[in-house]
Amino acid sequence: MRQMLLLTTVAASVFGLGRTQKPTRANLAGVATVELPRSFHAHGYKRTGQKTGPNFESAELEGHRDERQVTFRFEEKQRRNMGAYFVNPVLLDITLYNPALPAPDPASIPYTTIDEFYPPVDNDRPRLAGHFAAQRWLPDVRLGAAITRVAATGEGLGDELVSGPPKRWLVIHIDPVRRVRVDMYTWRKEYSLEEATALVRRVAESVEVTPRLREVLEAAKTVDDREAAKHARVVSDAVGRLQACGIASANPGEMAWSPTCGAWLSSDRRYLHVARTLGRVPLAAATREPREPPAFRVNKLPGRSPLLVGPGDFQMLMLYWDAGPGRWSVEGLESRLYDDAPREDPLVAAIAARLTERASVSLISLARYDLKFWGDRVAIDAFFAESDRTAAALRAGTLIPGVKAEPDSFGR
Repeated sequence: MRQMLLLTTVAASVFGLGRTQKPTRANLAGVATVELPRSFHAHGYKRTGQKTGPNFESAELEGHRDERQVTFRFEEKQRRNMGAYFVNPVLLDITLYNPALPAPDPASIPYTTIDEFYPPVDNDRPRLAGHFAAQRWLPDVRLGAAITRVAATGEGLGDELVSGPPKRWLVIHIDPVRRVRVDMYTWRKEYSLEEATALVRRVAESVEVTPRLREVLEAAKTVDDREAAKHARVVSDAVGRLQACGIASANPGEMAWSPTCGAWLSSDRRYLHVARTLGRVPLAAATREPREPPAFRVNKLPGRSPLLVGPGDFQMLMLYWDAGPGRWSVEGLESRLYDDAPREDPLVAAIAARLTERASVSLISLARYDLKFWGDRVAIDAFFAESDRTAAALRAGTLIPGVKAEPDSFGR
């Protein structure tokens, strides 16, 4: 009984159970599982500092490009300071190496996977390497073929930008047999040296990889080709949907027009901006203060498509002649523009260059799409449908009460 109690005490020390709960087995995006204290939470692409659970979803590895290794980040007690920056009290990285490639050399550890350890000097490699080497490194501890290396950081050594408190432990454990590496960066008040070293070893020992690890790392060789093909499909589909508004094709770097729509495709085919004319109303119908843009009272239209989730998907703009500076200006119809993007939009500038009716305000809808990284958010059909609905409300005089819009055209 006494021996069992001793083992339980050791396990509790390893996982810090005095501060957390019992350990849990976390899923690493299907390529492996690992046993961690429940107080650790997965750090994904949508970092919030909130508790998100211990598991990584398979989508986390979409687009993974490194065929040698993959790293997963966990956080404990994460929160923000008064300046809204993450304080990173405990960070833990688990790196899995490709079993088909040579094993890592535990005797050579020239870096840590935890970027927060380094000073903010971008890609100054000599300075980053010098900062890593200048820490107070304790003697290595060997456990079979594995090596655990520990540095006491923040003691005035290394880079002056990050010297001083809060003092932390940097613990790196590499097991070449299991092809696992664990990096831990923690405040000393959160983990003692014994607790930190015990934790990284136990985490490494608990890793169980699946056949999907090799599949993911092998697929990294062709990720660029697959993403290029996906991008090409998204571009082709998006341009094809412009036909609903009379635009038959869109060439990279050029404007494309129909009587009611305009489109601009960037030269690298990443961005697609689409505009639809909504109508034209008299400038005299607006109220206007000195040095202020014209203003209309606008009714909200209920029932906008859920596919239009933000201003980038559907934005109503008005283009008007500003006699003071003697130019066409852009402003929001529903509310003032606090984002300069619409004013700097090449498509909006091209539309303004076609305007001639200085006594009228031209109303347009605008959508901006990232075809490379947000191809699943391209809702051109919903944009056109909402534009048609808005144009009909303008013609009926219900969107701007008492003011009926006249048809407008971009020309060809």
